[in-house]
Amino acid sequence: MRIGLTGGIGCGKTAAAACFGRHGFRVISADRLSHEVLLAPDLLRLIQERWGDEVILENGLPDRKFIASRIFANPTDRAWLESMIHPKVQKVWQKAIEDKSVDWVVEIPLLFEKGWEGQFDRTVCLSATREHQLARLKERGWTEAEFEAREAAQLPLAEKERRATHILRNDGTVGDLEAAVAKLVSQWRAPRA
Repeated sequence: MRIGLTGGIGCGKTAAAACFGRHGFRVISADRLSHEVLLAPDLLRLIQERWGDEVILENGLPDRKFIASRIFANPTDRAWLESMIHPKVQKVWQKAIEDKSVDWVVEIPLLFEKGWEGQFDRTVCLSATREHQLARLKERGWTEAEFEAREAAQLPLAEKERRATHILRNDGTVGDLEAAVAKLVSQWRAPRA
């Protein structure tokens, strides 16, 4: 079984992915892969050539806050960086899910935006109220303006819900989310009459 997991910013995609992991799914995070790809020396050099030395911190790592401020303020910069990162990330998760002996969950924030939903047996959209989204993001140190800039770069949450084969509401506790994932997994794994 191959599940594409997506949802709004601050809706709990990573928490849901961990829940699926506890139910025997192997989990791949496109965001985590993107962070790894961003560390490649050849890409760092290209980023530095495009945006200058200030994009690299003193420790030699990319300044993610600086990069975010650029790509969420400028669609051309975002498209350029995504064109460098997304094909490499896609190649990794596509190769992994070829193994049909394993149940997979691939957490991809831009699943529908990239048109990748057809590569999965099912798609799950994590959803939450705007208030819950903002509260979670503020716990991570985000401002409302940062949330709005990132949100504007994605499909509206209602559209993601419409396209998904399943919706998980995440306005409660982690225990509530765990129970919702458990229920969904048991439905999927139930013998068919």
